[in-house]
Amino acid sequence: MSIKTTTINYFQIVPKDADLNTCKSVQEKLRGLENKKFKMMELSGKSFTIPDPLKKSDTYQLGTIFEIQMGNIPPSMNKNTLKVDPLKLEDTDGLAKATCFLLDVQANILVIESNAGVSAHSLCQYFRFNSDLPRIVPAIIINPDLIQQFYKMGSLFSFEAKMAKINDGSLFSEGENSSIDQILQSADETDTDKLTYKLEIGPENKRENKSLNKEKILNFTKRLLQYKGTEEVESLKVSGRVGIEEKITTLELIKQRLNDQIEYEIEDRLITKYNLEDRYAQIEGKYAKHREYLLRTYKIES
Repeated sequence: MSIKTTTINYFQIVPKDADLNTCKSVQEKLRGLENKKFKMMELSGKSFTIPDPLKKSDTYQLGTIFEIQMGNIPPSMNKNTLKVDPLKLEDTDGLAKATCFLLDVQANILVIESNAGVSAHSLCQYFRFNSDLPRIVPAIIINPDLIQQFYKMGSLFSFEAKMAKINDGSLFSEGENSSIDQILQSADETDTDKLTYKLEIGPENKRENKSLNKEKILNFTKRLLQYKGTEEVESLKVSGRVGIEEKITTLELIKQRLNDQIEYEIEDRLITKYNLEDRYAQIEGKYAKHREYLLRTYKIES
């Protein structure tokens, strides 16, 4: 046996089209996943399934989604003879990877293992496939300590976002109509592959310690963070002055996302069990440390 270390990341599941669907409706539909019998989803040569009903614990649910690789499966090689042989698999067999997650519908919070097989974005797609959820995305959650530093800034002088195109050639998916999207769509028409968007106050206002509107900048930031799953947003920075300090502090929001690590035993050669209960217990323990803050900060308004 050896010890495997896995990162768990924190997200809030939010509607992609904020003007059309509210977080409250998403919350109600996510709550409907309890006791659901999930169907298999086929996507890009892989199969995804949650074979068992979600496990209820307190006000949240725990589950495991499996990614089954059905194509491009490599052969085996004998290290002594160097002989290559195809793996002996039935047509319906594949290579399975397990990803554990926690879903707290009280604030649509998703806690999910990273690089375990299934991404947060794919899990959202799977939930949609198995329900009548609207288009949803996992918005990353910023470290609480960083948010506290943000609010301690008496004066906020600048906000900068750097974005890149994704594979399909558009900065954002179609169907958006917010001012953010209009700006990005205009930039997209110029065939750019990079965009820097910056808001700041001038030198004279800076000397007088005037500030950008912090609440609006934070809401703007949350909106952009919804797209981190597709790697569109590369960097988000805010600069300002904390209290009466003379120096200007810069906070890099994406690099300071909220995450934790868990450790569990794994077999050295052929994996025959996934230690799911141990992984669930550790995810619950890590989540408990942040839960009060997350439910307070990301509360779903009626």
